[in-house]
Amino acid sequence: MDYKIISTQEEFYNIKKEWELMELKDSTISYYSTFHFNYTWWETNKVNTNLKLFIVCVYHNNSLVGIAPLMLERMKKKIFHYWKLSFLGRGDSLNFIINREQGNEGKILKEIFSGIEQNSSLWDKLELTHISEETVLFWYLMKNGKYNKYTQFLVQNPNVKLQEFESFDEFKKNNVPAKTNKFVNKLKKEVGYTFEVINNKYDRNIFKEIVEIHQLEQEFLNQEKGRAERESLFDDPKKKEFLHQLFESNENVLTFVLYSNEGDIITYNTCYKFHDKLHFWNTGYHPKYVNYNLSKVRMYEIINYLFDNKLQYTIDWGAGGYPWKFEWTNTYLTTYSLSMWNPNNKKAQYINKIAKIKKKLI
Repeated sequence: MDYKIISTQEEFYNIKKEWELMELKDSTISYYSTFHFNYTWWETNKVNTNLKLFIVCVYHNNSLVGIAPLMLERMKKKIFHYWKLSFLGRGDSLNFIINREQGNEGKILKEIFSGIEQNSSLWDKLELTHISEETVLFWYLMKNGKYNKYTQFLVQNPNVKLQEFESFDEFKKNNVPAKTNKFVNKLKKEVGYTFEVINNKYDRNIFKEIVEIHQLEQEFLNQEKGRAERESLFDDPKKKEFLHQLFESNENVLTFVLYSNEGDIITYNTCYKFHDKLHFWNTGYHPKYVNYNLSKVRMYEIINYLFDNKLQYTIDWGAGGYPWKFEWTNTYLTTYSLSMWNPNNKKAQYINKIAKIKKKLI
């Protein structure tokens, strides 16, 4: 086996076919590690001069068998500047893409990390976040004497496997929050609504509609609720541009929507569909319906729809063990972070030393 570091967009695009074949054959790959997600993210952010591609590709008998979608990012810590090596793009579940049919996962991962280590002159800090406990990458780190001590718990990702239930009635016995039926009936009686599922490729592009609702919600929280810290992710031009490009004719983007009888969006939940998982990542509601416990009504209708249509997905609520997620489930995935300063770099070790001293003084 040998490796190659991809540093140009042209080289990046040239591995599209192999990447997409491998991602389809590995059920531990989330949508955040797909070629489409990462390439679209880079297309939007490549103008940032503080970012550089660092995609490690592993070859066996001239065939691509492993991909580590990484990037270098120039960071600033007080008076210091340093280069951080991290996952390309963003997401709540990140991974390396490996040809699982090879049966040499350990060797492929070893070669990827050889590529990282042998190019250590290019980075000061290695930081790989949101690594799921389900992945071969996580277990490689756990069994590795060099990386184990730098791999720490990061966050919980609450989830529920609908395939473990025979029906919605069975699910409701222990997994639907108290009074949810009451909230559903109240919204139906006082407002009236229809529930729709919109696929961005086969139905229509709903991006503009959800942007408007999400920004209305954040304005309401800022002005009426005093939540000055709240802002819409769509207020960031780069994030908005990235998501707009990602949504375009994308069959993996689903949006669950409750519409009022007048045709207004009451509330929505957008997710990425990949393998047997739905990755929930963004919700919003119209402020005039704020008193209707919309998060419970919305989730009730989503899960009811999935059971009715025999869509036995695993719902992943993403990073953060919040009560409103655990109201619907007792299970979660744990994700981890590998974070280490370059042991061969004096500047990196000095920054790390200063950070440790500061932490002790706080």
